[in-house]
Amino acid sequence: MTEKAWAAMTAEERLAWRIDRWRNADVKFASPEAEAEYRARVDRVVAAIELRKPDRVPVRLNTGFWPAKSAGLTPYEAMNDAKRGAKAWKDFNLKFQPDVSVDPLHNTVPGSMFEALDYKLYAWPGHGVAKEASYQYNEKEWMLPEDYDHLISDPTDYLMRVYLPRTVGAFAGFGGLSSLLDFIELPFVFGQVGGWGSPDMAAGLKRLTKAAELFGEWAEVIFPSMGEVMGLGFPPYAGSATKAPFDILGDTLRGTRGVVVDLYRCPEKVLAACDRLVQLAVDWPLKRPGHPATPVCFIPLHKGAMAS
Repeated sequence: MTEKAWAAMTAEERLAWRIDRWRNADVKFASPEAEAEYRARVDRVVAAIELRKPDRVPVRLNTGFWPAKSAGLTPYEAMNDAKRGAKAWKDFNLKFQPDVSVDPLHNTVPGSMFEALDYKLYAWPGHGVAKEASYQYNEKEWMLPEDYDHLISDPTDYLMRVYLPRTVGAFAGFGGLSSLLDFIELPFVFGQVGGWGSPDMAAGLKRLTKAAELFGEWAEVIFPSMGEVMGLGFPPYAGSATKAPFDILGDTLRGTRGVVVDLYRCPEKVLAACDRLVQLAVDWPLKRPGHPATPVCFIPLHKGAMAS
């Protein structure tokens, strides 16, 4: 019997497929006991999500840099020594036995990668904040009030040619590109291609290549370690993430002060921008290459609660 095509599945069938893939992950377990524990943990979490009574309350820990500190590492060391960071998170899972694994993805990405990108939105340990501190958002109106119409009309174009050149040094050259629509007619193509030859673009592409290399070196350590944690009986939790449209706008586009002022000065622009961002927020986790590792999508709620 042939497997039903993804496009032909109902929402319920897709969810069932994702849960089955989560529960029966293609992983080498350390023992039959670890395999049984893994499935029991997934079942426990799924029961809670579906508002059924699990065998006991599932435990999921949101730890920040706690695993690093418990291993005697500073946040700076966790973000600059992948092997020690991976071991710290692995040991933490074994010690506290959560029902879904505590992963090192958000807290061990190398600081050198962000330096290579010239990433301006955040400060991180040893770069803008103390080596003993967590990363911190640099509050600022990165998107200007006059940018609303561009964002609303074409969010992707706005992000690529305006917002990213302001916030990530590696994208500085993208500010000199023309619209990608130039590629749809032969006489217009040179206008788009020319922008890729600027000195800013050449320097930026070198930065992006360096950042990708640094990520690759980190991934070679971190992802196998996460696989080992799964094999010890701890399922992963969120397989994707997105944000509420108002949070996309208010967190790191307009910033707190900017978006609050906008609610009074141009509320219709705020609403129009949020409406425009809804589909992008939905597509964000679903249109990545491949399928999410789990059916759980992490959606932090920051300013969105204020907007509702």
